Amino acid sequence: MFERNKKTVILWATLLVSFVGCVSDELDTTATPATLSEDGALQSVEITVDHAYIPNVIDAQAGLPLDLIFTRKESMDSCAQDLVVPVADYEGNLPNGESVLVHVPAQEVGDYPFHCSMDMMKGVISFK
Repeated sequence: MFERNKKTVILWATLLVSFVGCVSDELDTTATPATLSEDGALQSVEITVDHAYIPNVIDAQAGLPLDLIFTRKESMDSCAQDLVVPVADYEGNLPNGESVLVHVPAQEVGDYPFHCSMDMMKGVISFK
């Protein structure tokens, strides 16, 4: 009986720890502008992943490509380790402590979301 209860507790603890990493589904109200390269041909922004995308609202110039540089800084595994950026046709892993470059081709004016694998952590690129 003790062994069965122990397994149940371990299962629930594992599920809770996995869920805790994906708690931010709210978008910040302040947008962060992308940085334009010296030659004006490319824009970029660095995004920290730590229980949320920081920043999670990005303003970018329409008609120019954008490099998103994600760095995950979480010590536990969670849905934050998996990133989905539909506009870049990207779905991949974010290893902890490593930078991952996601290239977004030039886009028309509009809002383009990105999110974790469970769609709980969210961000948006606003091309203007």
